[in-house]
Amino acid sequence: MDLKEEVFLKYLEKYQQFVFELSKVKKYPSNLTHLLNLIVPAFIFKYGLRYEKLLLDMFSNVTIIIQEKHAEVVQASFARKLIKDGDGYSSLKYIYLYRYEQTGLMELLENLIHEFNHAVNSLKNEIRYDEKYVYLRSGLTSLVYDRNTLSALEKQDEVILEEIINTHQSNELLEVIASFNKYAIPDSTLRTSVETVARLYPNYQSRAYYLQTMICKRLLENTTFIRTLEDLRFQGEVQEMEEWFDTIVGKQGSYKRLQVLLLESFQLEEKLQTQKWFRKKTLSKLRNLSQELFALTFTFDQNCNFR
Repeated sequence: MDLKEEVFLKYLEKYQQFVFELSKVKKYPSNLTHLLNLIVPAFIFKYGLRYEKLLLDMFSNVTIIIQEKHAEVVQASFARKLIKDGDGYSSLKYIYLYRYEQTGLMELLENLIHEFNHAVNSLKNEIRYDEKYVYLRSGLTSLVYDRNTLSALEKQDEVILEEIINTHQSNELLEVIASFNKYAIPDSTLRTSVETVARLYPNYQSRAYYLQTMICKRLLENTTFIRTLEDLRFQGEVQEMEEWFDTIVGKQGSYKRLQVLLLESFQLEEKLQTQKWFRKKTLSKLRNLSQELFALTFTFDQNCNFR
């Protein structure tokens, strides 16, 4: 994003007014409103002004709920309620915040950005169904529901890659907010927060899916992979990912194998955190999975004409 200052400030004022009206309707507290004043323009400048209406509608349709009860692990989550809507289906969308009062600025910003980004990448082609099941898309993955009872059945394997990509994009959105520091923002409170983000961002590291992100670093730095995946994910055309990935690797089933390896490595990592016995065996399995993942991502990277 490289806007002239008067243009940037014009848009910033416009989105502040949008957030003000939204917060009145949603009854958001003032500090949450303050964060949205940073988040809303960041999303629009990242995804492009041509998607302004789509993105503003998304912010209007996702309700943030501050939870009094604390979750053991997560600090935020994106959730939807699938509902029957005439002959089709629709969803009610929520972001739940946990430990809201105890979370620092950068983590709270990242948490909100991360969950809103799941919502953004679920807008197009969100729901499909067949005779038995309804599929509710969240980026690369989908929740599967029984069509008769609307009860959730399972989540597809792409969940870890979805989280890795979403974390990567959340970092890019934080960088957009940090870039606001080059403008003379008239609101002193907002300007102070932007200055804080700009100061902390270069050394800030998300702790989410750290091992899997490092293993997939070669993919995340591959321009062909990241731009193609991000575009297909945003447009809701994720079914094309498998054939595209397999073709570049040169082996059928490579994309599915990538998903399985990521999921199993994450599960082994979680097991290690509580395991008291036979840790060496678990570490050996994790090491072998990591080596296979490295080899798979290396093959994809080397086979790309443009990296």
